Amino acid sequence: MALIAVDPLETGDADPAAVRSLVREAVDAANAQVARPARIRAFAPLEKDFSSGDGVLTPTLKVRRRAVLERYADVIDGLYGDG
Repeated sequence: MALIAVDPLETGDADPAAVRSLVREAVDAANAQVARPARIRAFAPLEKDFSSGDGVLTPTLKVRRRAVLERYADVIDGLYGDG
């Protein structure tokens, strides 16, 4: 599963269904390049990128997994529930 940050400058005012469709195309293209165990089976596009300012990244840009799990718990639970 993957949480995918989408650049709002690229999507503009597109509706969420259109953004999800674009992300699905990118995920499908990436999945075609890797072995089955490495494929993304479920994903959720996020409205904003991770940043050190919001506590999700360290100052050296490493992901704070606990912070991601806490902030996106409902999204992650939904992804695992859909599987």
